[in-house]
Amino acid sequence: MRTWMLLGVLGGCDPEGSDIVTPVDEPPDIRGTYGVTLSDASGCEDHPEGGVAWLETGDLVVDGEPDALTFTFGDGTVLDGSVDATFTFQSSGTAVHEGVQQDLFFDGLAFIGDETWDLDGDLTADLLDSTGSATTCTLTATLEAVQIP
Repeated sequence: MRTWMLLGVLGGCDPEGSDIVTPVDEPPDIRGTYGVTLSDASGCEDHPEGGVAWLETGDLVVDGEPDALTFTFGDGTVLDGSVDATFTFQSSGTAVHEGVQQDLFFDGLAFIGDETWDLDGDLTADLLDSTGSATTCTLTATLEAVQIP
């Protein structure tokens, strides 16, 4: 009896009212438009021009196939990424804001919130010197993106 109950739980955990289907052993389809919230930012206090608040400006659009996603932020910055069958995603790329080049890396887990996808992860931004070759400081933050229905 316990085995059947466990199989029932593992077989389909989609939230009630959600149209999201989560097949086993396949990457999830996390394409969509998301609202972005940053929290717990630290590092680079001596470089206020190198902040990452621009990530919260406008919506984040995730598009493409699971192994070749684009994460396009509201200002037009595009990071390349992917999501795998364990619902782990990652994205990375380079942005220039207020004259400062930033190498960005964002990774974490995709999960189903109330009725939509949530992307919850860690953001690392390496601020580069004027030559773009040496890191002057590293900023870290928590980034949560909630899919807009």
